Amino acid sequence: MNNSQDQLGSPHVSPQVNFDADSAFSSSDISTTRTADSSIFRYRHENGRSYHAYKDGKYMFPNDELETNRSQLEHQLWLLTLGDQLALSPIGDQVHRVLDVGTGGGHWAIDFADLYPAAEVIGVDLSPVQPAFVPANCKFEIDDVDEDWTYGHKFSFIHTRMMNQALESWPRFFQQSFDNLESGGHLELQECHIPCRSDDGTLPQFSVLNRWCSMMLECGRRLDRDGSVVPHARALMEKAGFVDVVETEYKWPTNRWPEDQHLKELGQWNEANQELGLEAASLAFFTRVLGWSVEQLKGFLVELMACVNDRNIHAYWPIHVIHGRKP
Repeated sequence: MNNSQDQLGSPHVSPQVNFDADSAFSSSDISTTRTADSSIFRYRHENGRSYHAYKDGKYMFPNDELETNRSQLEHQLWLLTLGDQLALSPIGDQVHRVLDVGTGGGHWAIDFADLYPAAEVIGVDLSPVQPAFVPANCKFEIDDVDEDWTYGHKFSFIHTRMMNQALESWPRFFQQSFDNLESGGHLELQECHIPCRSDDGTLPQFSVLNRWCSMMLECGRRLDRDGSVVPHARALMEKAGFVDVVETEYKWPTNRWPEDQHLKELGQWNEANQELGLEAASLAFFTRVLGWSVEQLKGFLVELMACVNDRNIHAYWPIHVIHGRKP
């Protein structure tokens, strides 16, 4: 393993955060329901990136500052996609206990806690990478949501985002979500669907981008992680007992190719997101699962980025928001 800091990705700019002196922020201790020692901070260092220590190897994305900053950029991309809304579920103003599954850097949970100061917001992840200063009504826990949920109270809203290829069993996740919601509570998924698409045939069938999508899905199959849950999510939610299930689809263009100004703006943000995100997604999958060398991957990523940045290729990532209600 390589502990050096020469990463494959591009340089990043740390976000500037301004705290209002009157805001109700607190210094929050990261807690865990599974371990009480410092082992969760003994990250795996590999190929210039770091990865979670708790349940080492279970989640394949890095957890370092580079990835945390990328995920903040992606959070802004989601806000732009949803018209500055954090969720599409009709939760109203009475939401009081909220669970954010796979919270990552905690960006969604923090924003939601700010927007709903009367709600208790819990963000759950395998990595303790969330900031220390958070709204007083927000806290983070280190836990594995594939295990039995042992929360003492039920939730009025459960949210998850970009968890493709992260869960062992989506049917089990939907059932546990249903069982841990209050009557009338909502579950919402915000997901990107693989493979990439093109509506006008400009994405060649055997392009490097399609090859990347196929290999990512193959990695998921080898690890028993379903990377194509989106087409089945609605039916799985209804089977678990959810009603009023609504699915809304959006597009993230691979670059600024669209003529539509809103889509062009989404493409501009997504181009920056892919610059770091495609590497983050590929590193562990390709080297651990497919057995590639870092040198092989570097060359492949150059070809991949040339493809996604080509404005003659009108490709996009299908983005889905799916939400349902517990009767």
